[in-house]
Amino acid sequence: MTLALWLAGGLQLLVASSNIFAPRKLRYAENLARVDRTFRDVFVILYVYIILMLVSFAALCFAFANDLAGGSVLGRCLSGFLAFFWGLRALMQIFHYNRAIKRKHPVYNALFLTTFVILTAIFATAALR
Repeated sequence: MTLALWLAGGLQLLVASSNIFAPRKLRYAENLARVDRTFRDVFVILYVYIILMLVSFAALCFAFANDLAGGSVLGRCLSGFLAFFWGLRALMQIFHYNRAIKRKHPVYNALFLTTFVILTAIFATAALR
């Protein structure tokens, strides 16, 4: 399970790093130029915080894999939360994301969805140990 959690850490770092390329690919600057400055500022702050959270989740996987794998109640609870987090993210990828974007970038869509499902499975398994 420790190796699976290290894999989860690596996958979360990949998801976080994908946010470096998303602004250009999805034309954030062009789209945000059309909205109120307050909305734009909130978006940018939330975007940065999401990246920081993903990096933090990855760090927890590398530093506390044994706890996340059932070594402590807190670790199992955190694994349960992360299973919920990534499971919900997978559902959003399927049902909420813009279908035109998913059709335009089918490989990315498949990679992200597969990653979210793998992360859900790893954390659910860890939480239920």
